[in-house]
Amino acid sequence: MKSYRREDRRLTAQLEDGTVEGSVVRSGSRIEVFLHGRHHILEMHDPLRQELAVESSAGDLEAPMPGKIIAILVGTGDRVERDVPLLILEAMKMEHTIRAPARGRIARILCRVDEQVGEGTELIEFEAES
Repeated sequence: MKSYRREDRRLTAQLEDGTVEGSVVRSGSRIEVFLHGRHHILEMHDPLRQELAVESSAGDLEAPMPGKIIAILVGTGDRVERDVPLLILEAMKMEHTIRAPARGRIARILCRVDEQVGEGTELIEFEAES
């Protein structure tokens, strides 16, 4: 790579063969890359930080980008396992599944189907279990 430039969520990289442009969204240890109409998900795992991640997963789950809520898959009070789909957000002409960050309980749902939400909007109040 010759060079790159990042502005907000847009990433532009100069390669030997040309220029590549896409969007990058980071949510905790998850990195979502939107490139040439495709969606790639990268997950960073650090075994030394595993315990810290579970402790910090309680609280609110936020919209990683502006979009429309197209499905809510859980209800208030539901107990869920880690990585269970909680809701689906449509953004950038793609569906993004918001998943449980740990085993826990849905304390409150703060959005509704067909609602337009902004980046960082609290969607679900989540209580992690140890």
